[in-house]
Amino acid sequence: MRVGLWKPVVLVVAASFVVSGCLLPPGPHRSARVVASPPTPAKSGPPAHAKAYGHRSRFTYHYYPDARVYFDTGRGAYFFLRNGVWEMSASLPTQLRIDLGARVTLDMDLDRPYLRFEEHKKKYPGKKKKHKVKGKKKKKHEKDD
Repeated sequence: MRVGLWKPVVLVVAASFVVSGCLLPPGPHRSARVVASPPTPAKSGPPAHAKAYGHRSRFTYHYYPDARVYFDTGRGAYFFLRNGVWEMSASLPTQLRIDLGARVTLDMDLDRPYLRFEEHKKKYPGKKKKHKVKGKKKKKHEKDD
């Protein structure tokens, strides 16, 4: 072999080692990979206490001030107070089904609207009528027993 011929052969062999070091061989080594966690999404929209101008809320509720009931239009669920505890149900208890009264539409970012109940109670007091007990009226000539 000539002296000048071995330089290209050495270069080809060296290049093949470099290139083969960049490739992954087939087999179990291919499954080892680095997985980066997804980026944390930036919180969009205004803070909870601010008006949501230009921001679309996630939940729409019908609030019935007279009955103190919320209805989630997206989930078809009612939120109501029972024995001092807020409950969620697809239907209302019979005592609340009679007449809910007028409603107010609320757009909120909360999935539990009753967390702002005190605020809603003050802002929308309702027009609850006091029910008078219907009874027999006494005539002037009747005596009390």
